Amino acid sequence: MTGFQKHKAVICEFSGSAFVGFFGLGLILVSAVTDILSTPILLPILFGLIFAASFMIFYPFGGVHMTPNITLAQVFFKGFDKKRLLPYTVCQILGWGSGTGLLFLIFDRQHTALAAAGINPALLYTCVYPSGHWLGAGILESVMAFFLTFVVLFLPDCRLAGKRPRLIIPAALGTVIILDIILGGAYTGACMNWARDIGPRIAGTIYGAIKGYDTSTLWRSGQWMVYFFADYLGSVAAGIVYRKIEQPLSTN
Repeated sequence: MTGFQKHKAVICEFSGSAFVGFFGLGLILVSAVTDILSTPILLPILFGLIFAASFMIFYPFGGVHMTPNITLAQVFFKGFDKKRLLPYTVCQILGWGSGTGLLFLIFDRQHTALAAAGINPALLYTCVYPSGHWLGAGILESVMAFFLTFVVLFLPDCRLAGKRPRLIIPAALGTVIILDIILGGAYTGACMNWARDIGPRIAGTIYGAIKGYDTSTLWRSGQWMVYFFADYLGSVAAGIVYRKIEQPLSTN
């Protein structure tokens, strides 16, 4: 118990990321093999609810960022312990990768069927954008990451305690996720989170190596670098805006 108490924050980062990775990205598999999510609006709504549920479950045990770019913004703009930046980032990547790895393990038959149909299962869970449109994709990703990070920075502020309903934070997070996926899902995959992209790429590479699939396209395109820089840029911009708003609040 002592060990858990000491490391519960990073454990929750891993667990929260794996939770969303398994259930959220599992929706992509469901969409690929069935028509149960044939209504386009269902996927973003369900993903937003899963993200909000993960926040509500794990937040009381130490806070759940689930995104390296949000953790970095917390360090720069809210005084978060910089020593936790690396372990949080590692746990977030491993969490998203483990959630995806469970999908590969449990639904191996479905992934094999997708491969037989010409769909590389290693590419199923990663974020992609149209070839040749990296700049537009990067700008859109930055904007989406901006709004998600701003909500995470602003709403949990202790100075707002008692001024908002208890469920407003997960509700706001879920809403931002839903809107971002509706807006950018078809164009960039609505990543907003570097770990959400890199974790499944790592899991897909391992699974592909075991099953004998060609996974070189996971890294050859370099798309992961666009998500890396765009999501960090959007989150840092959100932190700068938050700091400008936070200073007048602190004087009240």
